Amino acid sequence: MKKLVSALLAALSCLLSTSAPAFAAKTITDAMLGQMIMACFDGTSLKPDAPIMQAVRAGRVGGVILFDIKRHGAGVMNITSVKQTAKLVRTLREAAPGRFLIAVDQEGGTVRRLHPKHGFRDCPSAARLGRGKPQATQADAFATGRELAAIGINVDFAPVADVNVNPDCPIIGKRQRAFSSDPKVCAAHALAYGRGLAQAGVIPALKHFPGHGSSTKDSHWDFVDITKTWTEAELIPYREAFAQDWPGMVMTNHLYNANIDDKYPASLSRAAVQGLLREKLGFEGVVVSDSLLMRAVTDHYTLEETVELVVTSGTDIVLAASNDPPDPKLHERVFAVLRRLADEGKLTYERVKLSNDRIAALYDRFAKIAPQLYPHAAADAKPVKTGKTGTEANVRRP
Repeated sequence: MKKLVSALLAALSCLLSTSAPAFAAKTITDAMLGQMIMACFDGTSLKPDAPIMQAVRAGRVGGVILFDIKRHGAGVMNITSVKQTAKLVRTLREAAPGRFLIAVDQEGGTVRRLHPKHGFRDCPSAARLGRGKPQATQADAFATGRELAAIGINVDFAPVADVNVNPDCPIIGKRQRAFSSDPKVCAAHALAYGRGLAQAGVIPALKHFPGHGSSTKDSHWDFVDITKTWTEAELIPYREAFAQDWPGMVMTNHLYNANIDDKYPASLSRAAVQGLLREKLGFEGVVVSDSLLMRAVTDHYTLEETVELVVTSGTDIVLAASNDPPDPKLHERVFAVLRRLADEGKLTYERVKLSNDRIAALYDRFAKIAPQLYPHAAADAKPVKTGKTGTEANVRRP
């Protein structure tokens, strides 16, 4: 009898020991959730005990976005000079234990965080570039990418793929942020801009999916309904980019469009992200939300509701950032929501791993071009396609 009990105990011990790694492998770690958060912070330099530095070292954020100033004349936020910005970026990257993205909005024209008054190049607007040839746009984007790479920035939230449907749109048309009113011209220049950045080793982001150019209001300040103004022609820049090896991310907008989803704005909509962007248009790469603190969402949803809807929509990176004014604890609050969703089983291991895998694949591919910007990349990554031929892993082929 003793021998039988001993044998059973030994078998049970063996079973538990062989099963434990499998159970451990299914654990959603803090670092996995952190990869899905891009944060912001207030400061032109960082001490080791700064909250954002603690979050970076702990792997509770996977990236940051830098701003030059706070809104409403509230002062400098992150950027004062080339040398200072390079040092700030280096501090962040050296603190990161794994893959880490450092982003900026450097479209050119009225949206440029790296300004000539701080020693950076003068970047033309998309509207100006759109009047020229795509080859010139690609060359200009390459110059911008080289400048970003030189100070350690590896993501540019550009180009704008919005079609200038409404020239009086306060956030796109009036600010000269669209390449053209012709979707085909927008498509050619947006792809060229993305390729130029990619050639310099900087990840581009096509925005604002599925189109912001027909709006009459600014989603930073208002709920925006484009149901009656938006048409499928605004998807042409995305279709064209995906058909020709788009190398980077896609950023969603916060606009409501009942043609796509009669309940939620695009950034919170599974129909828009998983359905339209991924399943219908075939994009399999990284999707990042626009800022969670725009009033188009904050006036209608709690932070908890917003974060849950964003990640269940099929989005990979939650942009927990704003310069109006910066919320120093926003990334902690977003992390707490993701942790709760994971602990409650609403955010599964498979879902989190899928986003982590997409982010890792993008990061690792760009390391082939600029390894200094991606020090934690895997050695066996596929290269980025920046020319007219080849198949980019971001896009599913029919």
